[in-house]
Amino acid sequence: MKNKLTYKLKKSILFLLMVVLLITSIFLGLLESKSSIDQKLTYMDTSLNYLLEKEDSSNFYDDLDDFSKVNSNLRITYIGRDGRVLYDSSEDYRKMDNHANRTEFMEAMAKGKSSNIRNSDTIGSRLYYISQKGNNILRISSEISIFKNLIIYHVLTVFLIGVIVIIVLHIFTGIFVDRIINPIKNISDNPYDISDEFIDGSYDEIQPYLIEIKRITEELENENMKLKNWNQKISEITENIKEGMLLIDEDFNINLINPSILKIFGKNKAIRSLNDLTNDKALIIKIKEALILDEEVNFDININNTDFRVYIDPIYNNDKKNLFIIFVDNTENKRGEELRREFTANVSHELKSPLTSINGYAELISSGLANEKDIKEFAKIINKEGLRLLDTIDDLLKLSKLDEGSESIEFTEINLEEVFRSISNKFLPKIIERNLLVTFDIDDIRICTNESLFIDLCTNIFENAIKYNKDNGKIKVIAKRNEDGRAYISIKDTGIGIKEENIDRIFERFYIVDKARTSSLKSTGLGLSIVKHIAQNLGYTIDVKSVYKEGTEFIIRINE
Repeated sequence: MKNKLTYKLKKSILFLLMVVLLITSIFLGLLESKSSIDQKLTYMDTSLNYLLEKEDSSNFYDDLDDFSKVNSNLRITYIGRDGRVLYDSSEDYRKMDNHANRTEFMEAMAKGKSSNIRNSDTIGSRLYYISQKGNNILRISSEISIFKNLIIYHVLTVFLIGVIVIIVLHIFTGIFVDRIINPIKNISDNPYDISDEFIDGSYDEIQPYLIEIKRITEELENENMKLKNWNQKISEITENIKEGMLLIDEDFNINLINPSILKIFGKNKAIRSLNDLTNDKALIIKIKEALILDEEVNFDININNTDFRVYIDPIYNNDKKNLFIIFVDNTENKRGEELRREFTANVSHELKSPLTSINGYAELISSGLANEKDIKEFAKIINKEGLRLLDTIDDLLKLSKLDEGSESIEFTEINLEEVFRSISNKFLPKIIERNLLVTFDIDDIRICTNESLFIDLCTNIFENAIKYNKDNGKIKVIAKRNEDGRAYISIKDTGIGIKEENIDRIFERFYIVDKARTSSLKSTGLGLSIVKHIAQNLGYTIDVKSVYKEGTEFIIRINE
């Protein structure tokens, strides 16, 4: 940056100097030319008067010849009253045209004297015409070359002076330019350490920019801190996952490894390279295949007498390819193997998508390529993707706790109408945004249940009724008791519905009925799986009725 700025400043100074020198040389040349013309005119006038005094002399023509030899730069023409040329010092007067019809001749005859500057092959000529005592006309003319005087005597001289000045300036401008750009250089050397004292002591012209740079760098530091926190959370997540997780680059360097991988390969220390982790040829061949094909590769492999299902997924970070590898224990029964495989593969995808987006935009911000407007937009996207990641993590943690059944379930009495009014108020902005009509037909029913789990169950179903509904649609919540006294809850919407062949799978983890139609809704595919697990823990049953493109109804049967 310094070299470019120095070069531009020197170039501007030298260019300005050349323009000043050129204008000065032209101005001086014009002044000199005018002075030269005035002097020549005075001399011509004096010469003309001198010759006219000899007009009546018998040796007049000899006098003209003598004068022409001495003043070779002047042309003398003697013209009769009838316009016929009687003498000319430059041409054969006998071959010259008659001058009787010339304007200057007639003016001289009428007024006794005439002068003019006439353009010719030269820049111009000064002409004098005189008539005395009724005698003939005498004309003296001289060539005037303004251009010659200007170029030869001034422009070239000033140019030579300019060359000398440029050489001197080239030597000394660097010193002055350095003094100017040193404060700017200090900014470029350390843009993250701009203090208020530094801003106050800088140029007034750049203070607003320094203030803005300081603000942006502070925002970047905050974003970097957030990213570090995210990385810490991701590390905590990967450490608690039983499956082996590995992230390597194209050179087989390890960027991420969890403790499960070390256990799988029987290692007890930090590993930096895949070659230090294993020399299994089959595994390495599959990894190279994923690199070359640039696509997902899944295969089974036996490591230390244990069967694993391996998933290799290429991801990109700043156009650099990485491989995300997951090792899944494959020793359980077929159904358990399939569920675990789908769960782990989807975890990698759901975590990778927001993380890749967060990392990409954060990299643009930290590189300094983004302007202020872009930084704000990128920060919004990072925040949005971070919230999405948190939602996925929260859902995973909920499922993990429900699977383990590690927490004791405490029951309290709740009022169903109060619960659904509270849930509806929570989603009121979305309801208004979609212009949905929500109605309640809830009897005065109180049930004994775990309040937190029950609210999560109903919230997930109610949120889906909003999310997958049509604009201007309807949602109806019914809570009644059957003839046998058991309570049931119906949540019915007029949304997109579910095809009959998909109804049995909607409670599977990460299962999304129509990914193409719901891609914009950012669903994790875990909501209904949580609903199923909560219902099982509370001892409830859930029925689903749906007509494709017309709506869906979830019926929660409470077995007290």
